Amino acid sequence: MEFYRWPGRTLWVWLVVITTAAAAQNDIMTLNFNKTDFSHRWSKGNQHEFTPSGQEELVSWTEMMTLVVYPEVIDGDDLSVVANNVLGFYKQRGKIVRTDSKRRTFRKPAEHLIVAILGDPGFLEAAFARLIIADELGIAIVYSYRIYGSDVGDAMSAWLKEKGPGVESALMEWDGLPPVTAIRLLQTPPPKSPAWIESIRNHLSRVRSSEKPLSSEPEPLPDVAKIVGQSMNEVVSAFGNPDITTTTKHGFTVELPSNQGLDWVYNFYKLQPNARGGGLELMINFNSSGRCTAANWRRTQ
Repeated sequence: MEFYRWPGRTLWVWLVVITTAAAAQNDIMTLNFNKTDFSHRWSKGNQHEFTPSGQEELVSWTEMMTLVVYPEVIDGDDLSVVANNVLGFYKQRGKIVRTDSKRRTFRKPAEHLIVAILGDPGFLEAAFARLIIADELGIAIVYSYRIYGSDVGDAMSAWLKEKGPGVESALMEWDGLPPVTAIRLLQTPPPKSPAWIESIRNHLSRVRSSEKPLSSEPEPLPDVAKIVGQSMNEVVSAFGNPDITTTTKHGFTVELPSNQGLDWVYNFYKLQPNARGGGLELMINFNSSGRCTAANWRRTQ
């Protein structure tokens, strides 16, 4: 395996397992870096992660921007300490490719750059970290690129040779950082429901909010077998309270107050008061422990 030599250095890889939490988003902050939009996906403490569209699952991303705020860093001396700490962290988990520092000037605080290769048996990752003072606080701006596979040294070497200098230049010139006060307010967005759940919920909402008789049906009908195994609370969270709940006693169907029966019905139609008829219904059956055992579409008349 031959690695790309970056100004006098040969890359070797030590192994590290790097994990990130998964998340999705609703209202999100977006960074534009190197002609690509990176949307906020996850935050914990002072660390915030952004990935491009199509890379929402943080277990399989290819490109990532990470912003790390250091509230205790207020001047160049503090920033140097943090830069050395980051450098040591990368040395323990991979190989340093290149470092650089820009001294403080009358108009601009000092900056530091660290480029490293990190890895795992399943991938290699190139990390470009720029450390600066912004809005009187220290912040690390990290661009990372991953290649997945167990033998991808040559591919990473080729990527670094072709793209590395351009990424470094773009990172050092990047001026798209949002206000640090806004960054510090970021929180991991709540998980977004799958499209099939959103479809069912939207049609139910349309029927329930209508003041006139209405039928609203998803097309095609989602595979509601996915509901099996969900708890009553999870179903209510997804679709709201059922329109009808029933149970069977002594061979007779008995209607019960909302959420108390073991058989739930969601109506995708609204009739005139006292009118007879029916339409599309979602029938969900629960066991005595409150877990869904069956879910099916049916039509009534």
